[in-house]
Order: sequence, then structure tokens, then C-alpha cells
Amino acid sequence: MPQSVGLCATDISSIAAYANEACERLINDPTAPDEGWIGGWAKMAFTVSRTEPNIYTPQGIARIILLDVCKHPVRINNSWYEFLEFGRGYQPKGCTNANGGSPNPRCETLFAYERETVTTFAPLLATPQYIRAYISDPADVGRTALVQGKDSNGQTVRYLDALTDSSGLGERIAFSSPFTDTSNIWTEITGIQKVKTFGEVQFFQVDATTGAESPLLVMQPGETTASYRKYFIGGLPQQCCTAANPQVSDPQPLQVLAMCKLDFVPVSCDSDYLSIMSIPALKDEAQSIRLGTMDIPGAVQLSQQKHASALRLLFGQLDHYLGKERPALARHLWGSNKMYPQAL
Repeated sequence: MPQSVGLCATDISSIAAYANEACERLINDPTAPDEGWIGGWAKMAFTVSRTEPNIYTPQGIARIILLDVCKHPVRINNSWYEFLEFGRGYQPKGCTNANGGSPNPRCETLFAYERETVTTFAPLLATPQYIRAYISDPADVGRTALVQGKDSNGQTVRYLDALTDSSGLGERIAFSSPFTDTSNIWTEITGIQKVKTFGEVQFFQVDATTGAESPLLVMQPGETTASYRKYFIGGLPQQCCTAANPQVSDPQPLQVLAMCKLDFVPVSCDSDYLSIMSIPALKDEAQSIRLGTMDIPGAVQLSQQKHASALRLLFGQLDHYLGKERPALARHLWGSNKMYPQAL
């Protein structure tokens, strides 16, 4: 690819910039298939609490495409579904039977729902909490993070930016070994940012009274902003029927399988993995980017032609690996009911 855009093979930063823009443009192209290009999806397992049945997707996951609970596919509704007029309403309803007993079956229908984008993998506890950061590499000592939210008085925390002499949101902390605590006590977290690091950084909430720790999130070395998709599973079953244990209720957390669409993750060094797995398509898209910046006659048309060529190569790659005549289809003529023999 370097030669196709007039770069030297040793100019890693410029090559990475071309590769990143090419990958992001191809992934986000409106003509791309719903599941993404080859290598653009992955099967993952999530451990889900039965009392708080939420899934938080980590960095690198754009969204969950499909879910499987107890070996049964589960429909995922978008974030607008629960607000439709005359619809199901916001879940869970928490309603009970007329005698105040077990929940109404209508409230226990197995569905999954997209929820808001969140900052942490777990909610902040009710009591005020310190935020504690653990580094995993000594080389990160002195690097910084920014924690944003409200303090124990419900006031928005601010700091003074020395470079611009202006007010900024949050408290800036410098990493030290083995951990660093915020000076503020928090009742709400609205954002966490950090600079690029050599290793992972783990964030915990620490009870201001007891000192008990509880995990909040883990940020990867190249991750700078904490932002994760959240999903709620309504009507999670109290038991998964198996051959060895057909009817016994299991109080332990449940493992849920998911087919996830991978998000664009930028590369920065020569050993990083690309989001697009077709070199010819990347070369064409890189040339499209370069032509789009030229102020010469016909540059725009040539750029569009190269972009179309990159898309054709990616669709050809999909056909090569998945086949053209083997789509995944499930057709149930009787819906969720089976056809039973009738006695004469």
C-alpha cells in the first residue's frame, strides 16, 4: 500500500493514517452488509447476573447482532422499541399477580433491549465512592486520567486547565504505583478519559466509609474515552434445561452467547491488526482518499471509482468465504407453534 499512495515503507505513521481512514470509511459505508465484512464479527460469551441482567460490550464491539439464551435465539429490540405508543413499555415492569405472588408472565417475556451508552461496566453504588486507578505497567507512572461527574454534595466537579487558564469538567489524576485515588468523593460518574498508555488501566470504586473496593471498568492501552453499549435482557429464565439437570433452578449467573459486530479500532504500529482483511481493497480505498484531496480535473470521479472498486473487492471476498447460495434462513410456517398429529 505505501507505493500506491506515494509513501515510503518506513513512514509508519503516514501509512497507519491512510490505513485507519480507509478501514473506517469501508466499515461505515452505507452499502456494507449488516454483519460487516469478512473478519468483522465475532462470537462472544457474556456472564449475566439474574438480578441485574445487563450486558456491557467492551471496546472494539460496535453492537450485538444476535443473542442466544439457554440455546434459544433472542430478539434484540432497539432503544426506541420500549417507547412506541401502545407498545410493551419500558422493561422490566415489576408487576405481580393479583394476589401479590410471583411476577406476571407478561412481565417475564424473554426479550433483549438496547439501552443507553454508559461510561462504566457497573453502576456507581449508592454511598459516596472514591475512584481508584491501578496501572499494569510501571512505564505509565505519571500519565494522567480525567474523572468526570458529581461530588458528595451533588455538585459538578471542575478543575483549572493550566494551559488555557479555563475551567474544565472533572478531576485530573496522575497515575502512580500501585494505585491512585481521586481526592473527590463521587455520587455520579459521567465520563472517564485517559491518555494512551503502555498497559491496561483498571478503575475501581472505593467506599468512602469502609474502604471496600468494587470494579468499575478496564481500559485498554489505546483506549482514551470510556464509552460502552449496554443491553438489558428481560425475562431471563431462572433455569436452563439441560440433559443433566432438566428442571432445577440455578441461582448462579448465566452465560449468554452473542454474535457481535466488531467496531473500527485504529492501528498505530506495524504489528497491529487491521479491521479490513483485504489488501487490494485497502490499496484502492487509500488511492481513493489520496485522489479526493487533489485539485485536478476528474479527481473526484477517479476517487469514486477507486472507492467502488474497493467495495467490489470486499463483496467478492464475502462471496469467496461464505458462498453466494448458502444464506442463513429460518422459516417457520406455524410461527412458534409446532404441527401436532390430530386424533381421528
